[in-house]
Amino acid sequence: QPCKRSCRTHTRCAADALMLVSARMLVLHMWLLAATATQRSLRAHLRPARLGRALCAAANVRPTEGEGTAAGTPTSLPGATAKERRTHVLQLCHDLRAEEAVACIQRIEHSGEPIPTFIYNSLIIACADQRALVQSLVERMWSGALRADDGTYSALVRNFVHWGDLGRAVRVLHRMREKGMVIRRRVVQPLIERLCTQGRARAAVRVLQRTEHLGVMYAAEDFAMMLEACCRAGELGHVEPLLVRLRDECDDRLPDTVLTTVERALGAARFADGSACFELARVQIGADELRCTHCDTELVQLRLSDEQRRQVRERLVERARAVDPTGLLTQSLEAIEAWLARSPPYDCVIDGPNVAYDDQNFVGGRFNYYQVEDMRQRAQAMGLRPMLVMPVKYMPSNFPQARIPNHTRRQRHAMTDLSIEELLIIEHWRQLDVVFEAELSGKDDWVWIYASLLGNGRLVVTNDEMRDHWLHLLEHRLFRRWKEAQIIRFQFARQGNVGRDGCWSINMREPRPWAHATQRAENGVWHLAAASGDG
Repeated sequence: QPCKRSCRTHTRCAADALMLVSARMLVLHMWLLAATATQRSLRAHLRPARLGRALCAAANVRPTEGEGTAAGTPTSLPGATAKERRTHVLQLCHDLRAEEAVACIQRIEHSGEPIPTFIYNSLIIACADQRALVQSLVERMWSGALRADDGTYSALVRNFVHWGDLGRAVRVLHRMREKGMVIRRRVVQPLIERLCTQGRARAAVRVLQRTEHLGVMYAAEDFAMMLEACCRAGELGHVEPLLVRLRDECDDRLPDTVLTTVERALGAARFADGSACFELARVQIGADELRCTHCDTELVQLRLSDEQRRQVRERLVERARAVDPTGLLTQSLEAIEAWLARSPPYDCVIDGPNVAYDDQNFVGGRFNYYQVEDMRQRAQAMGLRPMLVMPVKYMPSNFPQARIPNHTRRQRHAMTDLSIEELLIIEHWRQLDVVFEAELSGKDDWVWIYASLLGNGRLVVTNDEMRDHWLHLLEHRLFRRWKEAQIIRFQFARQGNVGRDGCWSINMREPRPWAHATQRAENGVWHLAAASGDG
């Protein structure tokens, strides 16, 4: 109700009410802080046994025999939550107190509470020295009483390897295959590492061969470890196949640790007479050199195969259908393929907008047709047959009133009027039939990517990194091969006036003649590329 007192008295009443509310808020805040501190203290400082006694005291229950100890708390207390019971079991597994953890799990099972699979996985890891307990869990899993995931099988393999029962470890892998599960490297790697440590190189290679068709993605460290085991055991017949898989399945450039292991392994291989089996050398090869400076072997450029290009084209078309339900993007890809089939044999594609907008982020910057034409002529001077990919919005036909958008940072969303000279350049391209006009705005990069995958693979002049597209089209290793073999980088070095009428020179960086990647020459010489350095 409104206060009927004087103005000064009314102000005092409002101030008193505000102070009362503030005091109550302060008390509530202090109470919440105290409650939070008490809860944190219980979680951080009370061990499972002390927590059990605290719960007993809170519930006014006298601890029975076994309760209040690490084995009996808090799983047997009705007041403990399911999360607290699971946390207690995980703590026991972490402390490798397997028997106590099993007792807690049995009490939870008798209460009818479901137990997550990761609890059993932790228990299997904790039971590394309790083979009988693990065997009972395995029997329950095989019977279907317990649900298993890849973490369960990984823990089983580790335990069987720890016990030296490698046959059972291999049977676990077969069990996973029968159930249609994906076998990951973390499941198989402990088995292979144990075999290599024991000097059983042939068995390790056999496991590697048996899991090859299961899609296991091994790391370079695994192949290096097996190479070292094979060289020590005298199994030299496996060296070449392992190097081939190292080249085909791992990154093109190997870490220094892997190179050191391989070098140590091959250097230790000896014939029966004690002579070295392999000649090793570390060399630095320049980017412009065509032959190895040590063995005089010609290095080659690694390009995508015909099958790989076909697969990427199909994936690109599938993504185009998903991105543009109208079908216009797919029609553009089909159109560029038909256009290239009837046109002269172009071996170079110029990303028109990328070249035109290069170094144009200044006042007065714009889509520069002169840069594109100079780039086309420069490519011709290099002995290439270039073609252009240009969006339709930059190829106007209404010459008297031609306007195009300006997408530079300083003039974004602005329009630019074209000069007579620029219109003549456009008409010149059309008369030469060297330009493909992409219909969809903003999707021209799809077109030139697709064009680079047709035929034997065309060079591309662009500074675009294409990370968004290739993430869904090709694995990183093959993507890097495509860039190193087919992408030409460029830079406009301006001289004098910085504007569209200024002078510039074009610096172009062609693909190196050989790939900075692990490769095998025709004469059988292997070159292992290092991740550090550029040669």
